[in-house]
Amino acid sequence: MDDTDAAVGRIIRLLEAAPPDQRERVATWLGGAFTDATFVGDEGLLLARLAESLAQDPEIAVRKVLAEFAVANEHLPPAIARRLAQDVDSVAVPFIRKAEALTDPDLIRVIKQNGTLHQLSVARREQVSKPVSHALIDTGKMPVVKGLVSNNGAEIHESDFDLLISAFGGVTSVTRLLAKRMDLPNTVARRLGRTRQVQRDGNDARRRVKMASTTPHWLSKS
Repeated sequence: MDDTDAAVGRIIRLLEAAPPDQRERVATWLGGAFTDATFVGDEGLLLARLAESLAQDPEIAVRKVLAEFAVANEHLPPAIARRLAQDVDSVAVPFIRKAEALTDPDLIRVIKQNGTLHQLSVARREQVSKPVSHALIDTGKMPVVKGLVSNNGAEIHESDFDLLISAFGGVTSVTRLLAKRMDLPNTVARRLGRTRQVQRDGNDARRRVKMASTTPHWLSKS
């Protein structure tokens, strides 16, 4: 094992000293190798160590290539998947959207530790679990909430639907998206219906006030 570690160390040092374009080619090859990699034995150790090195490469382009080719691999070592998911927007955002190796705890960590673009990428994943949806709603951010509610692959707990109506019931763009969801519980649907009626009544009142304020004074005389 010591000999293997030493050999891997030498390879890593050679890789780190190589020009960026060569490291990009290694990242491309490695991303393809992930498809069948089991990360066991000497070969698996080398692949994992190479991936760890490239995931920390100073060149964004290298990390981006690695993320692009590794995104569809569910066997990606967890530490590497988490590092790529916490990277700069150009690397992390497309990776988060489709990465199969990211677990719910990984995604919740991304939501809590990063900004809107990372959070939106989580909200738009093909499948979003209820705990992850709750973390997204908890951000209180309108774009993130709308991204989640418009995603039919997102599961939302009934209590979180109530929370959404409480927090965003006055926002027409959100209630319209909620009304389109097929998984809306009946109790929530009734509450949403009342909320939308209040919105309509409020809009009618605002229109009447606006019309009155723009009506010539001679028309308003009795």
